[in-house]
Formats: sequence, structure tokens, C-alpha cells
Amino acid sequence: MSANLNAEEVEALLSAGTPSAAAEAAPHVHDIRQRDFGQLKRLDGVELAEAQRKLESCLPAIEVELAAALRQSVELGFASASETNAERLFEGESGPAALLRFRCQGHPGWIRWELVSAITALERVLGAAPDSPEPAARALSGLEQTLLARVLRSLLLQVGTALGLELTDFEALPTFKHSGHYSDCSPAPGTDLAPAPDPYRLLLELDLRVGDQLSGVRLVLPVPERAWVRPAPPPETGSEGLPLHLLGVGINVAVHLGHTALPLNELLALEAGDVVPLSTPRGHPAVLDVDGRAIGRAHLGQTHGRLAIRITNLDPGLVPGTTPNDR
Repeated sequence: MSANLNAEEVEALLSAGTPSAAAEAAPHVHDIRQRDFGQLKRLDGVELAEAQRKLESCLPAIEVELAAALRQSVELGFASASETNAERLFEGESGPAALLRFRCQGHPGWIRWELVSAITALERVLGAAPDSPEPAARALSGLEQTLLARVLRSLLLQVGTALGLELTDFEALPTFKHSGHYSDCSPAPGTDLAPAPDPYRLLLELDLRVGDQLSGVRLVLPVPERAWVRPAPPPETGSEGLPLHLLGVGINVAVHLGHTALPLNELLALEAGDVVPLSTPRGHPAVLDVDGRAIGRAHLGQTHGRLAIRITNLDPGLVPGTTPNDR
């Protein structure tokens, strides 16, 4: 049996069963990063960057307050901003902690400082010598908890102000077992009903250097309402620098030649043919007026048989040499 195929057609048929270069280059399923749908995602990169920008703007003020409270030099830096699910936030942790719980519109949030670093800083405030050995991890005393609450509260209030959130009900917790659960909601200020539990949290991580010791601070922040907004794009403008939607707006332009004051009896006696002198000297430029505001001067002339003006100068304010009566 013969086939009416030329050599090129035979070659094409034979190569049809082999993978093409494009197919070989196509990514396999295992090469594609899979989305973890157990991880809450509500913000895009622009919104997270806006949260970071607002947080970084308040860091210098926080440094000043912490340095005064801890009586040491303090440096505070931004590490990261991400989203997290608070359902199993402290799962597996039960020991002592440098932990503060607070509320935002009835939702609980937490701020955690590395325990040994917190103990070292608090002991210094309470009189420990700078060359004391590093303390062991232990539960904070009542006085240390009070001091911790004061220090972290000042940090939280600055963060809340920067993000537009009202943070309240600050409470130092001795252990992770006392941290509670994301569903432990209470009525927000000014309301009688507790909000519906929401496991979504914004996780902000900070680098904190107190004296010569560097540690981490993790802020688990409820955001029942987005306190930041996507940065507003600059308005589209024309070549004149105005927003495009204003370019077609009509504006009344007037030319004031001068003024005079007449007694009422002379005004009533005016007849056709009378000449009334004006305040503007002959040959002096007229005042160009836009919406009741003098913006420049112009000379009278004509074009195509119609009265016209030639602008001699422009001034966005009251033109020098004019008075309110000239406008």
C-alpha cells in the first residue's frame, strides 16, 4: 500500500508523537507553589506595604518612649508584616512569658517580647547592675508585670495611632496558658454586643535593641476594619497640571476698565451723550478679572472686528497697583 506523502509530511507525522520543546519547558505541577488555604489572606502587597509604611513612621516616637521607660538606649526596627490565623496561636507553649493582651473593638490581640531579653531589661530598670549575668527564663514578678505592661502599652498606643485603631484593656499575662483564645470577644467601647469571633490577625514583627541586647517583639493585631487604605493614585492631569475632570469647566473672565463715584442727583440727571470720567488713566492697562479676582492686566484692542484684549502680565493674586475697587 502506498501513501501520497512527501518527505516533509512523513517527518511531521513521525515527530507528532514526541514532546515539543514548548511542552518540555512547561512547568510540572510539583514546580508550582501551592496556595495554603489554611493561611488567611485578605490583604494584597500594596496594602501590606501601606501598613508597613505607617508602622515605620511611628518607630522614632516609640524609641523615645521606650528609652525613657527602660532607662537605656533603644533602637527599634521593622522586620516584617504578614497575615496569620490565630486559631492555634500559642499552641504547644505553656511556660512563663513576657506577654500582654489587649483588645481592638472587642477582639483580643497580643504582643510578645522574648522572655529573657524582657527580664534583662526589666531587671536593669529595677536596679540590676549592667554587668549582671544573663538571667534564666522565669516567671515575671508582679512588679515586673506592671512595668512590662507600662512599656508595651506605650508601644501599642503608638502603633494603634499610626494604623488608626483604638487599642484598650491592656493586661500583662504570666504564662501562655493565660493568653486566652481569639474567640474571647467582649463588647467594644460604646456597644453592648460582643463582635463575632474572627481568627484573622495581622502579624507585625519588630527588632528591638535595648542597650547592647537584640531581641524580637511580635505583635498579633486584630483588624476588624481595615485601618489603612490603598494609597490614593495621583490624579490624572493634563499638560496644564489640572485633573482631567476639571479641564472642561467653564470660567467667567471679565475686563474692568475703571470706576467712578457719582452723587445720586448727578446719576439721576445723566442723559445720552454725557461723558463720565473713569478712575483709570488714559492708556493705562485694564484689569483682568476671573471669578471676582484680579489676576492680571491687559491692553484693549480689536481682532476680526471685535473688541479684544492683549494680556500684558498675570498675577494669581491682586495685581500690584490695584485696589479692591479695581476688581
